[in-house]
Amino acid sequence: MDTEATLLQALHAGASGYVLKNSQAEAIVSSILAVMSGERVMASAVANRVLNMLTGTTTPKEFYDGLTAREIEILKLLAIGQANKQVARRLQISEKTVRNHVSNMYAKLQIYDRSQAVLYAVRKGLIEL
Repeated sequence: MDTEATLLQALHAGASGYVLKNSQAEAIVSSILAVMSGERVMASAVANRVLNMLTGTTTPKEFYDGLTAREIEILKLLAIGQANKQVARRLQISEKTVRNHVSNMYAKLQIYDRSQAVLYAVRKGLIEL
C-alpha cells in the first residue's frame, strides 16, 4: 500500500497525528505529548502531501478505500450498467481480468453485489444518477 493510501486511511479512521517512521526520537516524543494534550500533529512532509492531494497537484494511487485506479475505472463502468463483457471489450482486457478486479473491489469495500457497488460509486461521487 502506498503512503497516500495509508495516510488517508489513518485520517479517515480519526488519527490525531501522523509522523513518519524515520522521524527523530525527539520529534516522535513531542508529537505524542502534543496529541495527548489535544493537539493535532502532522510531519511537514506529510502535510505537504495532504495539501498536494487536496489541491489536485498529486493524485493518490489509492484514493477510494484502497481501490486502484483500474478498479475505480471498472467500478464506474459497472455502475453505469455495463456487463463484464462490455467492460472487458472497452478496456481491451480479458473478461477474466474484469472478474478478478470486481472480486478484489468487493473484498476491499466489503460489499457483495453490483447494487452495493453502484451505491458506493454514487456516494463517492464517481457517477451521477
